[in-house]
Amino acid sequence: MKNSSFDNDSIYMKKEKDLLVTTENEICTAHNLSNEQEETNFSCGQSPSAMKRVLIADDSRFMRQYLTTILKKNGYLVVAEAADGEAAVELYQKHSPDMVILDITMPKKSGIESLREIKMLNKDAKVVICSSMGQKFFIQDAYDNGAVDFIVKPFTIETIVGTVKKVLA
Repeated sequence: MKNSSFDNDSIYMKKEKDLLVTTENEICTAHNLSNEQEETNFSCGQSPSAMKRVLIADDSRFMRQYLTTILKKNGYLVVAEAADGEAAVELYQKHSPDMVILDITMPKKSGIESLREIKMLNKDAKVVICSSMGQKFFIQDAYDNGAVDFIVKPFTIETIVGTVKKVLA
């Protein structure tokens, strides 16, 4: 149920250090929506508060934007994006998302280190690793440290959407 008043570029983000953060209020404030309009005018037909919240961490800005676009078009709210593993943990604490998508190779902290820290903060955290490092060792390491799934890059849109739906079911 797409509303023409929103397009692919409708989520506004603000820069905080190396982080891009999207807040639910900014989405509606940027479009001058009242609370009643928010319920009916959001691009996927849901209010932001009813959507599952996802944190994306990848050192590639393109990959973060690509994943954000895919998730948004499929009814998910990307609450924050991190360009490194340290920021991923910080943003997890700040936003408590329903799910995290982590790359393995990132500056400051690897995705595996970030995964360990996130699982120490919340043993029930749903973390998916999304990496081009698809060798058996890396996949096993991710699962051993608490990842609920592993997506190998390059991936299809169907793989991302299917994995997110499965993890958040």
